[in-house]
Amino acid sequence: MTEAGLNRANLTKADLSKTYLRKITLNGSHLSGVNFSGADLTGIDLSRKLLTGINLAEALLNQANFSGAYLMEANLRAANLTKADFSNAYLISANLSHACLHQVNLTKANLSKADLRKADLTGANLRGAILAGADLRGVKLMATILPNGKTYH
Repeated sequence: MTEAGLNRANLTKADLSKTYLRKITLNGSHLSGVNFSGADLTGIDLSRKLLTGINLAEALLNQANFSGAYLMEANLRAANLTKADFSNAYLISANLSHACLHQVNLTKANLSKADLRKADLTGANLRGAILAGADLRGVKLMATILPNGKTYH
């Protein structure tokens, strides 16, 4: 599906793994617990959505918009999130381990207790992000803007 919509659909706990859903619209849809693992969701707009427990492991999410979204306990393990926007998003206890976060906007995102082990944050913007209790072991930082506004080279 491209440029299509599933507006106002109740997709709670639906299995949409390995689907092709580029730029799909999901206005008014219920998405908590949906399994999008391995799906191609390039360019999707999930801003200000309640996405608690959503499974986006190994999904292709280039240029996706998650600004202001609630992704508590979301699984984004090994997802490709290049140029995604997570500004002001809530990623509390989310799994972002092994994720590709190149040039991602995480400005003022709440990543408390998030698992970022071995995530690649090359070129990411973390200005004002909250990282309390986050697991940062093995994180790759290069030209990354840190929460304090300084750039890590």
